[in-house]
Amino acid sequence: MGRFVTWLVVIIIFLVLFSKIEVAGVADALRHVNKTLFFASLLISLVAQFAISPALYRAILRMLGCGLTFSEAAVIKLGSIPLKASLPFKMGELVKVAYLKKIHDLPYAMGLYSLIIGYAVAFSIQLAIILSGWLLAHLSLARAISLAAFFLMLLMIVVYVTLQGSVNFIIRFVKRIYREQGNVEMTKQGGFHGNFAPVVFYSLLFECCKLLAIFMLFRAFGIYIPAPSFLVFATLSLFVSDLPLTPWGLGMRETSVVTLFSGYSAPETLLASSMAMSFVNRVFPALICLLIMRPFLLRLSSSITTDQI
Repeated sequence: MGRFVTWLVVIIIFLVLFSKIEVAGVADALRHVNKTLFFASLLISLVAQFAISPALYRAILRMLGCGLTFSEAAVIKLGSIPLKASLPFKMGELVKVAYLKKIHDLPYAMGLYSLIIGYAVAFSIQLAIILSGWLLAHLSLARAISLAAFFLMLLMIVVYVTLQGSVNFIIRFVKRIYREQGNVEMTKQGGFHGNFAPVVFYSLLFECCKLLAIFMLFRAFGIYIPAPSFLVFATLSLFVSDLPLTPWGLGMRETSVVTLFSGYSAPETLLASSMAMSFVNRVFPALICLLIMRPFLLRLSSSITTDQI
């Protein structure tokens, strides 16, 4: 039922958008896209999804004392991507938690906490990027960068301390839900087992790649936006599209782009570019990940079957 509702929301959003924006204009913008820049954006997105994202996920798990190889982290991270379209409200993320429990014996609480770390760091970095865009509009480039870097450092300290201070509370809470047995308290160095710096580095790199892919797509459609406005509004569109309201942010991304950048290009061009963003950043990588999802689910299901015997 939930899956039906989320896809119904996507359909309604596109019906509303196309009731206000001419389909012929959108199609014309898609026909005249700069193919070189489009494929450059697609390449950047694939690098982010298939190289940086698994490295980030691996760094997060290492923080929690779960040492996986890059290839295994990639199977978990990429194999679950298509499921986000078939399960509502980002419930596909929980498949990763189940996989880590069944295959690597990582407690459910720890697997769920890995998701919390990822979202907390990503959201904090998005805040820092938005601030950098605002500072760039009012200060020189050097001062804006230095202040944004200082703010990011302070924000990461706050995030680290908050996560470290709340980890055992969250783990105890989740253990009650799943009724897990055994002690999974994190006592080493007062909390995390691994280094936080790689998580911040890969998360920052991942967010920057997503912004660069959007920038290349805008240029491919002939949309030119000042750097301060781009950093603020493009990051806001990323945040909106990450909300667990529609599969892969479809509809949410298009609405946010058409609304936030309305003063910089025609709505037909903006809608066409945002649809291209959905294809480049979500749909096409997910289609490739279908090849990884099958062995991912087979291994998970075989483990569950073995446990039941």
